[in-house]
Amino acid sequence: MKLFLPVILFALAAPAQAQDQAPLPAPPSGDVEPAGDDGGRIVGGTIALPGSVPWQVQIVTTNPITAAELEQDRALGVTRQNWETRHLCGGALIAPGWVLTAAHCFVDKRDGLRALNERAAALGAQDLRFTTPMRIERVAIFGSYSRSGNKKNDVALVRIEPIPGQTNQAIAARAQPIRILGSRPGDRALALLDKVTVTGWGITGAHEDGDVRDLAKRPLRQSPELLEVGLQVKPQADCRDKVAGAAARGGLGAGVICAGGAANESKDSCSGDSGGPMTRVQGRERVLVGLVSWGVGCGIKGRPGLYANVTDPAMLKWIERAKTNAPPGQVTRLR
Repeated sequence: MKLFLPVILFALAAPAQAQDQAPLPAPPSGDVEPAGDDGGRIVGGTIALPGSVPWQVQIVTTNPITAAELEQDRALGVTRQNWETRHLCGGALIAPGWVLTAAHCFVDKRDGLRALNERAAALGAQDLRFTTPMRIERVAIFGSYSRSGNKKNDVALVRIEPIPGQTNQAIAARAQPIRILGSRPGDRALALLDKVTVTGWGITGAHEDGDVRDLAKRPLRQSPELLEVGLQVKPQADCRDKVAGAAARGGLGAGVICAGGAANESKDSCSGDSGGPMTRVQGRERVLVGLVSWGVGCGIKGRPGLYANVTDPAMLKWIERAKTNAPPGQVTRLR
């Protein structure tokens, strides 16, 4: 299973055939994404236009590469660059100094919390070779999230701060926050078949779960340049039946968005894209609707992924509460 940490996804209100909740609204007649604006795909990748994703954030690991990872690289004939060994997840800047990302980027496989000094952030660039390092000052994990359980509500709120002495703050100055859908009266709720865009620097090759090579038997590599993929919101039943399995017992719920390409398309996000933004057009702006969470394999035709839904009213309230109540200097769970 790819828990995109290396990344991916969660679903919205369930389809009519699901028993756990009411169907998503039907697609509206107006206020839809312009024709042709379906991005590219991260697996197989289209480079995002310069300056088009100013809210994109990178979460990096400060832990050194392990001996096991070095041995695997040698076996694959790969020499990873410094940016590849440090890159971990994506994120979305939602207000000055505040970032949303996936909870699993700060939670280990046994649901323990990572130490604050194991992570840092980078801001303001679409090329990972040219970024501004930022200090992570505090992290709030959505209280009920379980990496070993149902994986719902895969959301973390991160406070970032400049590092004194950094000389490339001009790069960070390019960053601009993105508004969350549902934060303004009159927003149209996310609906089945809505077109959405996901961005990230993750793995670019389609592969089955657990593989270290893509379907063409090439070593899996990440992209230093920000890529984008155009997807479509799918019925929750598609993710429950094709991806989630036991993790979906009791239904996926409002904290999850199911999204993917058409049945004959190899469109997906992948490991390294975790926590990255899923956006949709709302009027004349692009708004945040979800975060890359998890899936099984990457880019397999007909297999959607799961994304954390940040537009749910309960999640919007949690985000505002976390800004006030998250204690400084630590990673903590907050209900």
